[in-house]
Amino acid sequence: KWNPIQYIHRLIFLLIIFFYIFRYRQNLYTYSLFLCCISQHAVLILTHPDSRYAYLAWLLTFILFVKIIYDNNLLYRIYSKISLRK
Repeated sequence: KWNPIQYIHRLIFLLIIFFYIFRYRQNLYTYSLFLCCISQHAVLILTHPDSRYAYLAWLLTFILFVKIIYDNNLLYRIYSKISLRK
């Protein structure tokens, strides 16, 4: 119940978050949000949560994903690579 197979994109978000947290320096707010997110996912993995409890963990994951994208200008980098190819 933690992550049904049709929501595989959420695991991709989580992997991107892990990569940017461990690869680049972040500010204290990002690290604290990351620890909250990981602790919530750990609770969900160890227990058998209902879907409404899993939404908090995935909401935290999405908020952290958006913050990392915004802080690291990932959308601009992707757009500039695509526009240079044309």
